[in-house]
Amino acid sequence: MKNMDYIRFNIKEAADAVGVVPATIRNWERAGLFTSKRSGNNYRYFDSDDIELLRKIVSYSSEGMSISFIKKLVSEKRRGGAGDYSSKLHNLRVSRGLTLTEVSREIGISPSYLSRMEQGKCNITRDALQKLTAFYGEEASELVATAAALVKKGQGRVVSAESAGCDYRLLDGAESPYFKVAEVYVKPGGGTAEGLQHQKSGNDVVFVVKGEVLFTLNDLSEYRVKKGDSISFRAAELERWVNPAKTEAQIIWIHSNL
Repeated sequence: MKNMDYIRFNIKEAADAVGVVPATIRNWERAGLFTSKRSGNNYRYFDSDDIELLRKIVSYSSEGMSISFIKKLVSEKRRGGAGDYSSKLHNLRVSRGLTLTEVSREIGISPSYLSRMEQGKCNITRDALQKLTAFYGEEASELVATAAALVKKGQGRVVSAESAGCDYRLLDGAESPYFKVAEVYVKPGGGTAEGLQHQKSGNDVVFVVKGEVLFTLNDLSEYRVKKGDSISFRAAELERWVNPAKTEAQIIWIHSNL
Protein backbone atom coordinates (compact mmCIF):
# COMPACT_ATOMS: atom_id res chain seq x y z
CA MET A 1 0.00 0.00 0.00
CA LYS A 2 1.29 3.48 -0.84
CA ASN A 3 2.47 5.69 1.98
CA MET A 4 -0.12 8.42 2.60
CA ASP A 5 2.59 11.07 2.15
CA TYR A 6 2.64 10.29 -1.59
CA ILE A 7 -1.07 9.89 -2.31
CA ARG A 8 -2.58 12.70 -4.36
CA PHE A 9 -6.27 13.41 -4.81
CA ASN A 10 -7.85 15.44 -7.60
CA ILE A 11 -10.51 17.97 -6.69
CA LYS A 12 -13.42 15.54 -7.26
CA GLU A 13 -11.79 12.86 -5.11
CA ALA A 14 -11.05 15.42 -2.39
CA ALA A 15 -14.63 16.69 -2.49
CA ASP A 16 -15.99 13.14 -2.21
CA ALA A 17 -13.65 12.42 0.70
CA VAL A 18 -15.01 15.32 2.77
CA GLY A 19 -18.63 15.18 1.60
CA VAL A 20 -18.95 18.32 -0.51
CA VAL A 21 -19.02 19.15 -4.23
CA PRO A 22 -15.93 20.46 -6.11
CA ALA A 23 -17.54 23.90 -6.50
CA THR A 24 -17.58 24.26 -2.71
CA ILE A 25 -13.84 23.67 -2.51
CA ARG A 26 -13.26 26.26 -5.25
CA ASN A 27 -15.41 28.76 -3.35
CA TRP A 28 -13.43 28.15 -0.16
CA GLU A 29 -10.20 28.77 -2.05
CA ARG A 30 -11.57 32.02 -3.54
CA ALA A 31 -12.54 33.06 -0.01
CA GLY A 32 -8.92 32.61 1.06
CA LEU A 33 -9.41 29.64 3.40
CA PHE A 34 -6.54 27.75 1.74
CA THR A 35 -4.41 27.63 -1.41
CA SER A 36 -4.52 24.51 -3.56
CA LYS A 37 -1.34 22.81 -4.66
CA ARG A 38 -0.90 22.69 -8.45
CA SER A 39 0.60 20.00 -10.65
CA GLY A 40 2.77 20.66 -13.70
CA ASN A 41 -0.30 20.98 -15.93
CA ASN A 42 -1.84 23.43 -13.40
CA TYR A 43 -4.49 21.02 -12.10
CA ARG A 44 -5.34 21.20 -8.41
CA TYR A 45 -4.26 18.26 -6.29
CA PHE A 46 -4.62 17.48 -2.59
CA ASP A 47 -2.60 15.37 -0.15
CA SER A 48 -3.62 13.83 3.19
CA ASP A 49 -2.89 17.07 5.09
CA ASP A 50 -5.13 19.01 2.70
CA ILE A 51 -7.95 16.50 3.21
CA GLU A 52 -7.63 16.93 6.97
CA LEU A 53 -7.82 20.71 6.58
CA LEU A 54 -10.89 20.44 4.33
CA ARG A 55 -12.58 18.22 6.93
CA LYS A 56 -11.94 20.85 9.58
CA ILE A 57 -13.50 23.52 7.33
CA VAL A 58 -16.53 21.27 6.78
CA SER A 59 -16.85 20.80 10.54
CA TYR A 60 -16.53 24.53 11.25
CA SER A 61 -19.09 25.34 8.54
CA SER A 62 -21.57 22.82 9.93
CA GLU A 63 -21.38 24.63 13.27
CA GLY A 64 -22.56 27.84 11.63
CA MET A 65 -19.24 29.70 11.81
CA SER A 66 -18.73 32.58 9.40
CA ILE A 67 -16.18 32.44 6.57
CA SER A 68 -14.14 35.20 8.23
CA PHE A 69 -13.96 33.31 11.52
CA ILE A 70 -13.10 30.00 9.84
CA LYS A 71 -10.32 31.82 8.01
CA LYS A 72 -8.86 32.92 11.34
CA LEU A 73 -8.99 29.38 12.69
CA VAL A 74 -7.29 27.72 9.73
CA SER A 75 -4.71 30.47 9.26
CA GLU A 76 -3.70 30.22 12.92
CA LYS A 77 -3.40 26.46 12.58
CA ARG A 78 -1.06 26.90 9.59
CA ARG A 79 1.04 29.60 11.22
CA GLY A 80 1.65 27.40 14.22
CA GLY A 81 1.19 29.93 17.00
CA ALA A 82 3.65 29.96 19.85
CA GLY A 83 1.66 27.41 21.79
CA ASP A 84 0.71 25.17 18.87
CA TYR A 85 3.35 22.43 19.02
CA SER A 86 1.40 20.26 16.57
CA SER A 87 1.78 22.77 13.73
CA LYS A 88 5.41 23.34 14.65
CA LEU A 89 6.14 19.63 14.44
CA HIS A 90 4.49 19.45 11.04
CA ASN A 91 6.38 22.52 9.77
CA LEU A 92 9.73 21.22 11.05
CA ARG A 93 9.29 17.95 9.18
CA VAL A 94 7.97 19.47 5.93
CA SER A 95 10.62 22.21 5.85
CA ARG A 96 13.29 19.46 5.84
CA GLY A 97 11.58 17.51 3.08
CA LEU A 98 11.01 14.48 5.30
CA THR A 99 8.11 12.02 5.30
CA LEU A 100 6.29 10.72 8.37
CA THR A 101 7.88 7.32 7.77
CA GLU A 102 11.42 8.71 7.61
CA VAL A 103 11.13 10.69 10.84
CA SER A 104 9.34 7.87 12.65
CA ARG A 105 12.04 5.37 11.67
CA GLU A 106 14.82 7.66 12.93
CA ILE A 107 13.30 8.32 16.37
CA GLY A 108 11.61 4.97 16.95
CA ILE A 109 7.89 5.79 17.00
CA SER A 110 5.10 4.79 14.64
CA PRO A 111 4.15 7.00 11.66
CA SER A 112 0.52 7.00 12.83
CA TYR A 113 1.50 8.33 16.27
CA LEU A 114 3.63 11.07 14.73
CA SER A 115 0.78 11.96 12.36
CA ARG A 116 -1.65 12.30 15.29
CA MET A 117 0.83 14.53 17.13
CA GLU A 118 1.20 16.78 14.09
CA GLN A 119 -2.58 17.08 13.82
CA GLY A 120 -3.02 17.85 17.52
CA LYS A 121 -5.08 14.68 18.01
CA CYS A 122 -3.06 13.32 20.92
CA ASN A 123 -0.85 14.59 23.72
CA ILE A 124 2.90 14.49 23.20
CA THR A 125 4.85 12.49 25.77
CA ARG A 126 8.05 13.77 27.37
CA ASP A 127 10.02 10.94 25.74
CA ALA A 128 8.63 11.67 22.26
CA LEU A 129 9.28 15.40 22.71
CA GLN A 130 12.90 14.81 23.67
CA LYS A 131 13.46 12.51 20.69
CA LEU A 132 11.86 14.94 18.24
CA THR A 133 13.68 18.01 19.49
CA ALA A 134 17.01 16.17 19.42
CA PHE A 135 16.32 14.97 15.87
CA TYR A 136 15.29 18.40 14.57
CA GLY A 137 17.96 20.25 16.56
CA GLU A 138 15.40 22.38 18.37
CA GLU A 139 15.03 23.38 22.02
CA ALA A 140 12.04 21.73 23.68
CA SER A 141 11.16 25.02 25.40
CA GLU A 142 10.92 26.73 22.01
CA LEU A 143 8.69 24.01 20.63
CA VAL A 144 6.10 24.10 23.38
CA ALA A 145 6.38 27.74 24.46
CA THR A 146 3.02 29.37 25.10
CA ALA A 147 1.89 32.77 23.84
CA ALA A 148 1.08 34.98 26.79
CA ALA A 149 -0.40 38.42 27.33
CA LEU A 150 -0.54 39.94 30.80
CA VAL A 151 -3.53 42.16 31.54
CA LYS A 152 -3.06 44.19 34.74
CA LYS A 153 -5.93 44.87 37.11
CA GLY A 154 -8.19 47.54 35.67
CA GLN A 155 -6.38 47.55 32.31
CA GLY A 156 -8.68 45.28 30.31
CA ARG A 157 -9.69 46.69 26.94
CA VAL A 158 -12.98 48.55 27.31
CA VAL A 159 -15.60 47.55 24.73
CA SER A 160 -18.97 49.07 23.98
CA ALA A 161 -21.70 47.71 26.26
CA GLU A 162 -24.24 45.51 24.51
CA SER A 163 -26.30 45.38 27.68
CA ALA A 164 -27.83 48.26 29.65
CA GLY A 165 -26.06 49.32 32.84
CA CYS A 166 -22.95 47.23 32.15
CA ASP A 167 -19.23 47.99 31.85
CA TYR A 168 -17.29 45.42 29.76
CA ARG A 169 -13.52 44.95 29.83
CA LEU A 170 -11.87 42.25 27.69
CA LEU A 171 -9.24 40.25 29.57
CA ASP A 172 -7.92 37.96 26.82
CA GLY A 173 -4.99 40.11 25.80
CA ALA A 174 -3.70 37.47 23.37
CA GLU A 175 -6.94 37.92 21.36
CA SER A 176 -7.51 34.26 20.68
CA PRO A 177 -10.02 33.48 17.90
CA TYR A 178 -11.25 30.55 20.00
CA PHE A 179 -12.61 32.36 23.06
CA LYS A 180 -13.28 35.70 24.70
CA VAL A 181 -13.00 36.56 28.39
CA ALA A 182 -14.63 39.69 29.79
CA GLU A 183 -14.90 41.27 33.21
CA VAL A 184 -18.36 42.79 33.50
CA TYR A 185 -19.64 45.23 36.14
CA VAL A 186 -23.42 45.19 36.25
CA LYS A 187 -25.27 48.07 37.91
CA PRO A 188 -28.48 47.34 39.88
CA GLY A 189 -31.16 46.54 37.30
CA GLY A 190 -28.54 46.26 34.55
CA GLY A 191 -28.38 43.39 32.10
CA THR A 192 -30.51 42.21 29.19
CA ALA A 193 -34.02 42.26 30.61
CA GLU A 194 -35.52 42.35 27.10
CA GLY A 195 -33.67 39.25 25.98
CA LEU A 196 -30.44 38.74 24.04
CA GLN A 197 -28.72 35.90 22.17
CA HIS A 198 -24.98 36.50 21.92
CA GLN A 199 -24.05 33.86 19.35
CA LYS A 200 -25.71 31.17 17.28
CA SER A 201 -22.98 28.74 18.28
CA GLY A 202 -20.53 28.31 21.10
CA ASN A 203 -20.68 27.97 24.87
CA ASP A 204 -20.55 30.39 27.80
CA VAL A 205 -19.37 30.13 31.39
CA VAL A 206 -20.18 32.93 33.83
CA PHE A 207 -18.56 33.23 37.28
CA VAL A 208 -19.96 35.73 39.79
CA VAL A 209 -17.18 37.53 41.66
CA LYS A 210 -19.49 39.67 43.75
CA GLY A 211 -23.22 40.33 44.01
CA GLU A 212 -25.69 38.18 42.11
CA VAL A 213 -27.17 37.81 38.64
CA LEU A 214 -30.52 36.29 37.66
CA PHE A 215 -30.45 34.23 34.44
CA THR A 216 -33.51 33.08 32.49
CA LEU A 217 -32.85 30.55 29.74
CA ASN A 218 -35.35 29.99 26.93
CA ASP A 219 -38.07 31.56 29.09
CA LEU A 220 -38.25 28.25 30.95
CA SER A 221 -35.52 27.97 33.57
CA GLU A 222 -34.48 30.63 36.07
CA TYR A 223 -31.15 30.60 37.91
CA ARG A 224 -30.08 32.96 40.70
CA VAL A 225 -26.28 32.94 40.53
CA LYS A 226 -24.65 34.42 43.63
CA LYS A 227 -21.09 35.31 44.66
CA GLY A 228 -18.80 32.34 44.14
CA ASP A 229 -21.32 30.52 41.91
CA SER A 230 -20.95 29.85 38.19
CA ILE A 231 -23.30 28.89 35.39
CA SER A 232 -22.58 27.37 31.97
CA PHE A 233 -24.84 27.12 28.92
CA ARG A 234 -24.90 27.10 25.14
CA ALA A 235 -24.76 30.67 23.89
CA ALA A 236 -27.86 30.25 21.75
CA GLU A 237 -29.91 29.38 24.85
CA LEU A 238 -29.38 32.64 26.71
CA GLU A 239 -32.46 34.83 26.74
CA ARG A 240 -32.27 37.20 29.70
CA TRP A 241 -29.99 38.09 32.58
CA VAL A 242 -30.21 40.94 35.08
CA ASN A 243 -28.76 42.15 38.37
CA PRO A 244 -31.77 41.99 40.73
CA ALA A 245 -29.96 43.40 43.76
CA LYS A 246 -29.43 46.96 45.00
CA THR A 247 -25.63 46.71 44.74
CA GLU A 248 -23.31 46.36 41.76
CA ALA A 249 -22.42 42.86 40.58
CA GLN A 250 -19.08 41.79 39.12
CA ILE A 251 -18.85 38.77 36.83
CA ILE A 252 -16.28 37.02 34.64
CA TRP A 253 -17.82 35.94 31.34
CA ILE A 254 -16.04 33.39 29.15
CA HIS A 255 -17.36 32.72 25.66
CA SER A 256 -16.00 29.87 23.54
CA ASN A 257 -16.63 30.03 19.79
CA LEU A 258 -16.27 26.27 19.43
